[in-house]
Amino acid sequence: MITCLFVLPVAPQFIEIPDKVTKVTGNSVASLSCRVFGFPKPTVVWSRGFVPLPQGRSTLTNGTLNISNFSPQDAGPYKCKATNKLGSVSALTTLKYVQPGEY
Repeated sequence: MITCLFVLPVAPQFIEIPDKVTKVTGNSVASLSCRVFGFPKPTVVWSRGFVPLPQGRSTLTNGTLNISNFSPQDAGPYKCKATNKLGSVSALTTLKYVQPGEY
């Protein structure tokens, strides 16, 4: 008996996207998760319009963007974009700065 397995290409699809608005306490770590499925495996890129991501304080691991020592300058819109050869999808979120001790 011979079994053949075919893997068909699949355009990127979101498994998890961040909330529309995320409140982040000052000096803490902002964590935005953007999980995608697709074949070939999509490339995930986070961007901030024309403003660069915080240098030396931002990391991207498996689609999750972490920004350490969150400050008022880090607040604003962020976009997650996943791309493979079949297309791309994107999701927007906004980070809001909250003073430490405020709720």
